[in-house]
Amino acid sequence: MKRTYPDETIELARTQYLQGIPIRTIASNLGLPRFTTICRWVKQFSWVRKNSDEAVVVIDAQIEIVGGLLTQFKPLVQDLDFSALEEKQMVDIYLKLLSHQLKLVKLKAPPEVSKSESIFKFE
Repeated sequence: MKRTYPDETIELARTQYLQGIPIRTIASNLGLPRFTTICRWVKQFSWVRKNSDEAVVVIDAQIEIVGGLLTQFKPLVQDLDFSALEEKQMVDIYLKLLSHQLKLVKLKAPPEVSKSESIFKFE
């Protein structure tokens, strides 16, 4: 027999899971008869714990992709004539890529890394 759980229960399970609480403990906390229910939700809703091995693999792949795009864009941005609309759009894309890469690196960085520390060197 398939049970349905209220959205609040699923949200509580998600919150506890993302906080790093073990699945069996979450099931016990929420009064769920089977911890496998939470395992199913993790897979169904694609919950990924920050700094888990799975998250690190995804972040590394995204950093590599964004880094490659930035490498391709950098020479184009340096040689731009900023009076043209298309070139302004390229700069905007370049800045968005830089911002995205910074967010990815911050996700992967340990919490004790200084927020004022820059990973980029501007010439």
